[in-house]
Order: sequence, then C-alpha cells, then structure tokens
Amino acid sequence: MSDEREKPRSSDGFELDFGLPEASLGARETARITRVAPSTFNVWISRGLFPGVTIGPHGQARAFSANLIFHLYVVADLVRLGFAAPTASITVIQAHSGPEPLGPGRWLVIGPVELGSPASRPVYVIKDRAEIDRVLPGGGYTAVNVGDIYDRVLAAVAEAAAKPAADPEKAPT
Repeated sequence: MSDEREKPRSSDGFELDFGLPEASLGARETARITRVAPSTFNVWISRGLFPGVTIGPHGQARAFSANLIFHLYVVADLVRLGFAAPTASITVIQAHSGPEPLGPGRWLVIGPVELGSPASRPVYVIKDRAEIDRVLPGGGYTAVNVGDIYDRVLAAVAEAAAKPAADPEKAPT
C-alpha cells in the first residue's frame, strides 16, 4: 500500500500531500507568495520538477494547489541558497518521503557532502532548531525553516479564501 502523503489530492495533478487544505490560486498570487516569477516556475514545471503537474494549453490560466505552492516555495528557497532547481525538487521529495514528513514546525536540513560521494548529501527533517547542531555537529549544512514556509502558504490560502469572488457583471469592458 502506498504512503498517504504520495497520493494525488490536488486538482492541478500534484502528487505530494503536505497536509495543506485544498486551494486553487492563480499564477500572480503564487508568484507573490513564493517570490518566484511565473516564467521561472513555468520552466520548472515544463522540466518535470513537480510530480504529476503537466503543462496546459498555451495562454490558459494555471491554478496552483497549496501543496504545489509549498513545494515550489521550498525549491525556490533552496535555489536562492545555491542549489540547482532539479536538485532542490528531488531533495524536497526525498525529505518528505522519509519517516518525518515536511510540514508545520519542521526544518529541512541538508548535510555536508560526504567524503567519497560528492553527489550524495544526507537530508533530514528535524522538528527543533536546537536539534540540528546535535544531529550535524560541526556545521557545513544547509537548513531551511519549512515550518515558516508552511505557515506562510497556509496564511495566503486563508487570505485568498476570505477575498470575495470577483463579480463577472462588474468586470470592465
């Protein structure tokens, strides 16, 4: 039986479940939340960095689930820290499929390169910031507070849900 966190649950086809509520936000709102230009995340989507998400018809508006926005946001933070986007996405998937899923109150910690295996870096999901130095004494790691990112995405989804829907009869002509 497959892990519940890997089952598709989003209307956009995204296959990972980070436990965020179902939502549908547009590209502009997703760009504001993640601080990533729509052209950049569209390239990432076209390169297959987000499991299950496909490219739709050209010119058609794309809707993003909260789970996809969370993954995109963590990937963007790792890219800002110097990781290549494909490596960042694989790292998020690898970390989330471990025993401790990514989510509220968690840190994604990427250990230093291990001797003899330059392509391999251990990945940890840790609940407490103070625990990081215990797990990886001596530093050399990269840590991302995914709990904060989770909270930001959750707040943005709640804010979007609280906005009144646009009235098509009052749309400018």
